[in-house]
Amino acid sequence: MPYGSERVPDPIVVMHLRASNFVGGPEKQILEHLRRIDRQCFRPILCSFDNDGRPNGLLQAAEADNIRTLSLRSSSPFHPRLITQLRRLLRDNSVQLLVTHGYKSNIIGYLSSGALGVSQIVYSHGWTGESAKIRCYEFADKQVMKMIQNIVAVSEGHKRQIVAAGIPGDRITVVHNAVFVEKGPHKESIRDLLALPEDAVLVVSAGRLSPEKNFAGFIEAAAPIVRQREKVYFIVLGEGILRRELERQVAAAGLQGRFLLPGFSDNVPALLADADIFVSSSHTEGLPVAVLEGAGAGLPVVATAVGGTPEIVRGGYNGVLVPAGDVAALRQAMEHLLDNPEEAKDMGRRGAALVDEAFNFASQARKLEDLYVRIAGTC
Repeated sequence: MPYGSERVPDPIVVMHLRASNFVGGPEKQILEHLRRIDRQCFRPILCSFDNDGRPNGLLQAAEADNIRTLSLRSSSPFHPRLITQLRRLLRDNSVQLLVTHGYKSNIIGYLSSGALGVSQIVYSHGWTGESAKIRCYEFADKQVMKMIQNIVAVSEGHKRQIVAAGIPGDRITVVHNAVFVEKGPHKESIRDLLALPEDAVLVVSAGRLSPEKNFAGFIEAAAPIVRQREKVYFIVLGEGILRRELERQVAAAGLQGRFLLPGFSDNVPALLADADIFVSSSHTEGLPVAVLEGAGAGLPVVATAVGGTPEIVRGGYNGVLVPAGDVAALRQAMEHLLDNPEEAKDMGRRGAALVDEAFNFASQARKLEDLYVRIAGTC
């Protein structure tokens, strides 16, 4: 090496592993982080699982942003062949850090990485417990996490859940979820999309139509408001296994045309910009991206006080917190904001400023990159 020159360290190769074929809340976090990662210090790879040859929306989104992608292929969710494949990918790509998201990735990552000396980081977005099968998987996930030295939790609330599962708190780094909210007018309007009246008051939620989101409770709380206030409309943006059940509940309550389930949107922040109130009725959460998007769009938020939600929604400041499962409290909180529109607007402005300051991707990236360097060494 010539005198006075210094060898530039090779970038740290970081692989993220997520079992998903679409872009939801956790996937948005992964993609936005990898888009912003310092390419001089880190070489990112996103790996997922093949779906019988069907297109993988998560990997397609990554490829569109010039993020390298890889796939694992198997005929069953936990086939031993997946471990062999992942070991080969880790070795062939000189991966130093494996960041795993979700129980399937956590378990397969643990069984694959140790023998190669690859450091694993479990990135825990929260547990849903939405079915007996999922609860079994999440139990196994917790046992694996007890053997992992580095864990990321998306909120202080979720960190407490992880500690309660028997994992030492000093292994856990809290890195909040983040959102990017575009300023200025949006081309897409939820009012135009759903052909709603210009003077309609829109109360919106977003998320998977799954049990832990408790949209059934949201519908129940909305029913008396619809009957008393002819200008108020309720909307849930999302898709999932409970669609038909929720549609039947809407019909049985006589809410057709006033409680709308338009389906999944990949542009939720733009649609929220035209709404008036955001609602989260969940039984459980890690740190809900949908709530960040609602607050970031300048909406006052009514939310259940679960998981990391109180870290976003501060009661009386940028929204109203209610107990999980309390339909009457949920209804009363929505009615309060509907009756006090100026107070609601003030809350919305404060919420937007809070999200912009405390839940941005630049801050998230710094925390994650510091963690990577702490584990793998200088880049």
